[in-house]
Amino acid sequence: MGVFRIIMVLTGVTVFMPAPSDDHAAVSPGRDTVSMVSAATRTVSDMASFCGRQPGVCDTAGYVVGKLEAKAKYSVR
Repeated sequence: MGVFRIIMVLTGVTVFMPAPSDDHAAVSPGRDTVSMVSAATRTVSDMASFCGRQPGVCDTAGYVVGKLEAKAKYSVR
């Protein structure tokens, strides 16, 4: 669950980052809102079942995140 918590925090940080101007927009003009929401929904459902398909990857990521969290907490002190 720690990995998902970190993903949520990073998502919150990116929401508050400045957006590029219209001439540098990353979204292609042919995309509509419905297709973008559909793609986002498929991505979230794929991510939700990832740990079930690849438990070793999630265990390793959890270990690495735990070590990084411990280092960050130690550095703050």
